[in-house]
Amino acid sequence: MASKSVVRRVTGDDVARDAGVSRALVSYVMNNAAGIQVRDSTRRRILEAASRLHYRPNHSARAVRLGRFNCLALLLGTKFYLPQPLLEGLFRAAGMQAQHLLLSGLPERELTDVQLAPLVLRELMVDGILLNCPEDVPGELFPTLERSGLPCISINLNRPADCVYPADREAAALATRHVLELGHRRVGYINLTGSGTHYSQAARAEGYAETLRQAGLEPRVLAPAAAPAAAGGMRLVLDWLLQPERPTAILAYSTPSATALMLAAAHLGLSVPQDLSVITIDMENSAPIGLCFGRCLTSFLMPWRAVAHEAVDMLLAKIAQPDVPLPSRAVPYPPLQAGESCSPPPRG
Repeated sequence: MASKSVVRRVTGDDVARDAGVSRALVSYVMNNAAGIQVRDSTRRRILEAASRLHYRPNHSARAVRLGRFNCLALLLGTKFYLPQPLLEGLFRAAGMQAQHLLLSGLPERELTDVQLAPLVLRELMVDGILLNCPEDVPGELFPTLERSGLPCISINLNRPADCVYPADREAAALATRHVLELGHRRVGYINLTGSGTHYSQAARAEGYAETLRQAGLEPRVLAPAAAPAAAGGMRLVLDWLLQPERPTAILAYSTPSATALMLAAAHLGLSVPQDLSVITIDMENSAPIGLCFGRCLTSFLMPWRAVAHEAVDMLLAKIAQPDVPLPSRAVPYPPLQAGESCSPPPRG
């Protein structure tokens, strides 16, 4: 039985022997080493030998040797929010910087285990981490990541340093200002998601309330502490809209709250926007909800692609200077998407 022949991998030593130079000189030329002067004729001879022998540098071995992998990890906890524009933006931003992007889902318990975390993080073989763990972040998580020595930037968290997040307070203020400029004076705010831990809940409520008070108006808020069940939530919204001097314009925290609001308005025979103007901060796009109600919502759309590019840029800066805390960046929202759910208040 004939044995199979084994094709031997061409090495740098083979190229050096063929070109009549040292192995080190081959390494300098093939890796474009900075600060090393090589004659043009010698460089050409090495490159011709490498081409003739079909030599391919072993980038994996080089990465291990240098401790740099040109690879970033997007680390997902057990609870994460990863919309398609954010993921697409991260892959595009990493590619533009000649970086690979690795997706890794790891339970927080593994990342907060003092014994286990260094082993888990080391196995990723990356230069830095983009952390997407926006809610219920364990208190030990960030100290553990710091001890690992891997540069880390958080996405969609609001911390003093090393994170990138949408400018939610500013978006809520702009949305509130929009309906004020249309002439509304009874402006409400609705959030049916419950009092969660994500920074955006407080930020949007504060942006709304501060803008109203600056206009000399009092906030009108419907924000139950716990997210109600579907029927209970609808009852809350109906009662709110039946109150004397009900709001003529309402800012919804997100699309689900806007959907409940639009359903309640339809149930009461209120026309949007003739009787009630609705504006929201939308996770994706208001087109689906617009199909249901025949009105495309006036919205500020989340700036996920811009967040992605800022996060990758910040992480690369952190990799270059891992001991320097970087000021966090609030990414502005795109201009208002003018829909069909806002108009001047009804007369009378």
